Amino acid sequence: MSASPAPVDLPPAVAEWRAAIERLPADASPCRHLPPPHWTAIRENCLDFIDRFGVEAHRLGWTASQLFGVHPKYGTIRAEWCGALMVHRESARGVEFARVVFEWTSAHRGKQDQRDGTPVWEFAKRDSWSKQTHLILQLIGHGRTDVRYARVETQGSASRALSGSRRRGPS
Repeated sequence: MSASPAPVDLPPAVAEWRAAIERLPADASPCRHLPPPHWTAIRENCLDFIDRFGVEAHRLGWTASQLFGVHPKYGTIRAEWCGALMVHRESARGVEFARVVFEWTSAHRGKQDQRDGTPVWEFAKRDSWSKQTHLILQLIGHGRTDVRYARVETQGSASRALSGSRRRGPS
């Protein structure tokens, strides 16, 4: 399934959700313990949800954290912090005041012991795993087959990539 083009009549908050999810690479999971194939499905389903139900979810008072949240330090490994769309790899069937409906289950907001997490795009900005994975994909995507390692060194807001000289892959 591929995401459809962004609808032009989205409220600003919903358009922001869509833009933020689109900026996250489809092939690099923002959370260390979320396998990339699972992330790809979740990302596509988030975009589909926004296109189909985003306006209604916003009208019903759903927030970015309630839909796309993850634990601020551990990501998706702490499910009680995850938003409704961050734990399901299937498309949503609808949205109601207190739940997002999936084919066989639903995700409720406001449950006891549930916390509002950090939106996944904010988590990806801060998490070093996400930064390193994204950097490696960028280097490989730019034809850098000589990358032996890539490391992100952060000093303030500047990041620098270091790469080795050993050839990667078949010669």
